[in-house]
Amino acid sequence: MWLFKSGAFPERHYNMTLIVDGVSPGGPTFYFDYLRVQVATGLSVETAIKDDADQHWVFDDPTSWEAVHQTGDYLYETRQSPNAGGTSEIAFYGEYYD
Repeated sequence: MWLFKSGAFPERHYNMTLIVDGVSPGGPTFYFDYLRVQVATGLSVETAIKDDADQHWVFDDPTSWEAVHQTGDYLYETRQSPNAGGTSEIAFYGEYYD
């Protein structure tokens, strides 16, 4: 399932910020696995994976974004958002990190 999908952006620096609300009573938490960035370079399209375990992700409270390991997750790991909600951010330029 896509959380966010867009058309082409101009080539420049970007910050992707995920803001997750707190869990409602009986509601699910948010699970974050990876961000996929596709970059058109000449005749081909390059795909860069920004995995949740990558050191370039900045979590508002890294200890509260619990790592969960389940079959089917990219690189066998995903992040579960804190019950109170939280934010995560990554800076990138095309397929490269800022």
